[in-house]
Amino acid sequence: MAEDVAASARAQLDAWRDSDAAGVDPVRFRLIEALARRSASHDGAVRQMLDARLAALVDSYREAIAQDAAGREAAAATAQDATAEAAGMLAGLVSYIKANTRAAGIDSAPGASAPRASAPVRAVRPEPAPELVDYFRDTWSRVSVSRQLRQSQAQLPGNAGPLNSDHLVHRALTLMHELSPGYLEQFFSYVEAMAWLEQLHRGGAPAENEAVRATSAKKTTRSKPRKAAS
Repeated sequence: MAEDVAASARAQLDAWRDSDAAGVDPVRFRLIEALARRSASHDGAVRQMLDARLAALVDSYREAIAQDAAGREAAAATAQDATAEAAGMLAGLVSYIKANTRAAGIDSAPGASAPRASAPVRAVRPEPAPELVDYFRDTWSRVSVSRQLRQSQAQLPGNAGPLNSDHLVHRALTLMHELSPGYLEQFFSYVEAMAWLEQLHRGGAPAENEAVRATSAKKTTRSKPRKAAS
């Protein structure tokens, strides 16, 4: 009986080794092999105890192999379902593209004559995400503030005293940047808007200014008293 248990265990181990089932739990498989060798070197009651332990380990490893096979089948079924779902989504996308292509008056069939479109098809330009717009707006504001601070410092004369107007302005802007960078950004935006409005006002009225100067010059010439003839 002992020989039957040991022989059966060794035959089962050889079969599992040939079928790569030994990789299901390599540590447990090595333990069963070691126990089978130890059981073969004993007799009597010790052999019976070792054979019982060996049979229990073989049965538990057989269950582990079955669980591993079931897990592999479930994983394969899940992967197959995911592949089928992805294929269905791709087919739907292709159908949607074809439908919109036909609706736009474009025939994608090779060798087909181009249909006459009633109106030019405009390409839809994707709009950027609001978060991305806000990020670039804030980054540009910080870069603009740093640039204007550097320009303010570059405009300082070499021997500027503590009461120099340029020095006072630069000092005020520096303190504002240290205490409240956000307020300084709003301040620069306000100053730029005022400068742009002033430039727009000046750029739109040069002809009117010239006409006013010419009229004033004529009035001044006419109002000058003539010298009496001697």
